[in-house]
Amino acid sequence: MAGATESGTADAPKLHAPGDSAVPAAAQDIKNIETAAPRKGCRSRVKFLLICVMLPVCNGLLCSMLWSANSLHYQEQGWPLWRLGLLGLVSALARLVMAQLSNFFGPWFSLLINIVHLGCLVPALVTVQEERYVALQIFMSIAFDAVLTNDAIVFFHFSESESEATYATSAQLQCYVLGYASASTIGGAIYDLARWPGIVIAHFCLQVVVCGVLVVEPCVHQSIADLCRRCHRRCHTEDFEEAEMSSVLPGSESAGPSIRVVAVPPTEQSLPGAVAEDLDQDDTALRNRPRSSTGGSDTQKVVPASAAERPQHAPNTLSPEAAEQAVVGPVGQRRRFNSNVSRGSQDGRNSVQRNSRFRFSLVSLVSAVSDGSHSSQAKRLHEAWAHSMQYQRGSLQRGSLMMCPPPLPVPAEKSAEAESPQSRLPRSLWLPAFLAGLFSCMYNFAYVTEFVLFAIYFKEQHNWHSATWAGVAQSSGDILAAVILQLIARFAPPSPEKEQAGFDAGGATRAWYSISAKPYNLVWFCLWWVVLCLGMTVPNLPVVIVSQVVMGTLYVTCIQGATKLNTYYSLGDANVFISLQLIKLNAEAVGMSLSTLTAMVLYEQ
Repeated sequence: MAGATESGTADAPKLHAPGDSAVPAAAQDIKNIETAAPRKGCRSRVKFLLICVMLPVCNGLLCSMLWSANSLHYQEQGWPLWRLGLLGLVSALARLVMAQLSNFFGPWFSLLINIVHLGCLVPALVTVQEERYVALQIFMSIAFDAVLTNDAIVFFHFSESESEATYATSAQLQCYVLGYASASTIGGAIYDLARWPGIVIAHFCLQVVVCGVLVVEPCVHQSIADLCRRCHRRCHTEDFEEAEMSSVLPGSESAGPSIRVVAVPPTEQSLPGAVAEDLDQDDTALRNRPRSSTGGSDTQKVVPASAAERPQHAPNTLSPEAAEQAVVGPVGQRRRFNSNVSRGSQDGRNSVQRNSRFRFSLVSLVSAVSDGSHSSQAKRLHEAWAHSMQYQRGSLQRGSLMMCPPPLPVPAEKSAEAESPQSRLPRSLWLPAFLAGLFSCMYNFAYVTEFVLFAIYFKEQHNWHSATWAGVAQSSGDILAAVILQLIARFAPPSPEKEQAGFDAGGATRAWYSISAKPYNLVWFCLWWVVLCLGMTVPNLPVVIVSQVVMGTLYVTCIQGATKLNTYYSLGDANVFISLQLIKLNAEAVGMSLSTLTAMVLYEQ
């Protein structure tokens, strides 16, 4: 007890001191902030490493590693080169379709096609002597590409501001170029060391890395969750509609027992809140009222019929307009006699129990619909409806409860803007998007023509039998372009403010920005392609090598210029950016499909 008392007295000042009570909470908050900031920064760096570095590098290697030696392998196996060109054409056309499907379905589809890509590499791991297995491998590397999804993932994570999106897309492009450029050298070295089986093993390992990154990507998880929710909602909607229709269809098992009409004595307490004086003046008219043509009594009661007395129901041939007017209730309540009867049946039963004088309008109409042939249903419905309305007008005076058919809702006319689906790409961007796509098709056609032929071209025309050195010459230009882009981004990063300042300046600075700023810089790129393509045809080897190196640098610069132009025109809108990138990739696929077949056929001739 003494120990407990001492501890209690010692702890009392700490519990009740006004200055000390807030210090531990504040210190704990500061500690949480200090520990959360490095954790968030580490998580952000890991995310940046996976999305903007590892994934584009692997995709760049997969896109171009096979082209460093596929023509040499075809020549060694004695397969004609025009088949390789035709394979490139078909693969590029399939890439167009897969890009459209990836844009339509979302990131989960990219994960699916990459898993299929991985599975299709297994036959090539078994043997490389069969042309169909090698052709399947090349087809998968071209057609099942995830570049569009990579752009969408980067924009999904870094679209909070234009500067972050520009930096992330620029870093992704540089890493993609690094993988794309080094693929020629890496592929040539692997082919010289292990021939085509080594290429297949490297291809398989890179594809495993791509699938692993996509599996842990939160954007893909969200896309899969959205897909599951849509499928779950659609399945439940279809099941609910099927069960709902089966519950109201006559003769179905779930429609419930049939009903028959039994007369019951009238009651004075059928109208809640009414008094006897209000009903005396209508008693005589109520007793002497003629019976309805349906054979129902004045007031009726619904009881289950026996199995022998259940009639065979004819199919309902009422039009939607007649069914809408079949059942009415008190003012402010509508009863719709359609496929939604099952949801409003309980309210209808409560209304019948409260007011037995209104049972005629409901039960007699249901009897008129369910009994009789097709030709007499409309007539019976009309007579029952007219008689019930006559009874309601004669028996309900003084406005205590007014029965009137509900007005049919007039469907609102949809405007032209509501009917026409909103386009992702504004009309004002159609012409710039078309010109940018034409530019992408042009530079890809020129570059792929050189890229698919450089290995066999240097071997046959310049006696370079090593695929490694041919790949080094091919990669040097791309790597040089990546280094130049990195230096520009580090020391002289472009910004809209600098560009606007150049336009605002006078003299030569304004003239230079007027002819070199986007989109006019694409014109100068086209002129450089003409010069370099002519340099590749010169029989002098140094000129050819220089042209090849500069061509790789120009190709990377053109890719960055097209991506920056799409980022500029998107103005932070993800849908517009993805649409412009889709046009760019489709145009590149068209240029690639045309160049592969044309280059192989013309070179073999």
